[in-house]
Amino acid sequence: MKRALVIALFGLIAGSWAQDVENPRCDVELLLERTTVAPGEAFWVGVRFRIEPQWHIYWLNPGDSGIPTTLQWELPPGFAAGPIEWPTPLAFRSSGITSYGYANDVILLTKITVAADAAIGRSELAANVGWLICKENCMVGSAKVSRRVEVAEKTGPKGPESRWLESVAEKLPVSGKVAAGFTEDPTSISLDFRGVPDPAEIVSVKFFSQTSQVIDYSGEQKMTVREGEVQVSIPKSQFFEETPKVLKGVLYVRWKSGRSAAYAIEAKIPGGYE
Repeated sequence: MKRALVIALFGLIAGSWAQDVENPRCDVELLLERTTVAPGEAFWVGVRFRIEPQWHIYWLNPGDSGIPTTLQWELPPGFAAGPIEWPTPLAFRSSGITSYGYANDVILLTKITVAADAAIGRSELAANVGWLICKENCMVGSAKVSRRVEVAEKTGPKGPESRWLESVAEKLPVSGKVAAGFTEDPTSISLDFRGVPDPAEIVSVKFFSQTSQVIDYSGEQKMTVREGEVQVSIPKSQFFEETPKVLKGVLYVRWKSGRSAAYAIEAKIPGGYE
């Protein structure tokens, strides 16, 4: 029953479907921090999506509907890819449904590590990219992007694309700065945050839940500040079944000064802090 409801919600926002096509409404390219790297070193790569206006792709947790964007790496021997480093998403609302994702221009970062015993010479990095892109209707897109990298005795200088990758990396949700705990009642989840700077100066907060089927993505998020702690109360999802052991997500904060920041949240102990 729950699965049927999810499918029904997805169909409502999707409207109509197209076949899997090469690059619908979105151009994709692979960016490199540097093109020459020594064995034992690591470097940033990024898959850049340039999305047509009014269309969007999806985050790790797409929300009420959607499919997460995927990267599948094809790497030479001695190369290893880390996880996708997801930027803070946006919220998209349509017909009472809220989804999480990205619009316009976004770069998904991954750290590539070269083994200490990697062979000297030229290698090719490739990624098979998959995404769902939506406006009134949705289309499934795919592309294979690749670049060549030289493994040499010494790491080369950063290339011109590094400034884009570094800019994205600087704005990624910060881990380990904000402690979080949560409690629940029959209708809501209450998240408590310690360590958010200048809590009295906060204008707004938004919690993007990475853990699915816990909160109502369209529900009002009510913030209170008490004794230096920030509390956010959010209605439960209609699909909520049991309290999660771990509640993960991103807390996005805006202050009166106009600055903003995002914090990676991992609340493991209901009612406590981790």
